[in-house]
Amino acid sequence: MDLPAALGIAVSLLIAGPCVAECPKVAEAGVTLTSADKHTQFKISQANERLVTIQRIEDGVLTSSTVYHEGLFPLLTRHLNGPTTFEYTTPYQQFRLKVGEEIRFAYVMRTPDHKETRLVSKMRVSGTDEVEIGGCRYSVFVLEKLNLTSGKGANSSIVLAYFSEALRLPLRSRIRFNDGRQQDFIFSSITLQ
Repeated sequence: MDLPAALGIAVSLLIAGPCVAECPKVAEAGVTLTSADKHTQFKISQANERLVTIQRIEDGVLTSSTVYHEGLFPLLTRHLNGPTTFEYTTPYQQFRLKVGEEIRFAYVMRTPDHKETRLVSKMRVSGTDEVEIGGCRYSVFVLEKLNLTSGKGANSSIVLAYFSEALRLPLRSRIRFNDGRQQDFIFSSITLQ
């Protein structure tokens, strides 16, 4: 191969964009997912063996910070108006990401205004898939989750999440509420800063 051809290949590789080696591989502080509309970011601010903390940023303003057990079970959310806690009344720590695995768990959510909501959730690993975000490809588990609230104003929602075990967060999700509303989280980029 002559020198001009070799230089042409090298330049085209540089112009092609980020290589796979630059994609975040594990849950660590600085991993940031940005929504397709650029208004919402989910940023990992802390991660260790079992816990991961994810900040939600709307239009550049931090709106909440949630601590999760392995990215799946919320434990504490800090909002501007105070903390929301999640107290589990059934064990959840034994749940494993494996196709066919199911769990049913109950918990009490306490908001800053001292309101309590009792919830029961059923989650199932229905399969595996791949998700691409900004040139980065990730293996994911497809999680189907049914959330039920009890008491006055009982509500339900169905969540379909494409969950990365390595990053310990959903890379894409859809929530359908029983009143017909639907909320999609689709991300256009992922970075490690």
